[in-house]
Amino acid sequence: TSTLSAGDILNALRQLETVVTWQLLQGNPVELGDLGKFYFKISAKAVNTLEEVTAETITRKYVRFRPSKRFYKKLRETKTTFLDLDIKGLPSTTETEITAP
Repeated sequence: TSTLSAGDILNALRQLETVVTWQLLQGNPVELGDLGKFYFKISAKAVNTLEEVTAETITRKYVRFRPSKRFYKKLRETKTTFLDLDIKGLPSTTETEITAP
């Protein structure tokens, strides 16, 4: 249970989204405590000299997330169960059981 209302939580998450987006667009990584870090990356065409680097050489922009060591450890320790899903991600009507390696 929480002393925050659903509206308070939603507003806090919207503000977090605003701040994270702004910081990433400024080129700054954003650390969220024990959760991990978001950071901005680009891919670019290969060029021979620094003078050839321009905005047009950028081919892709994306955001990456790197979990903290603590969070990553928890993820690795979590038991994984695979569900038999159909192509739409819905539970399959067949009786196939899939086990994790």
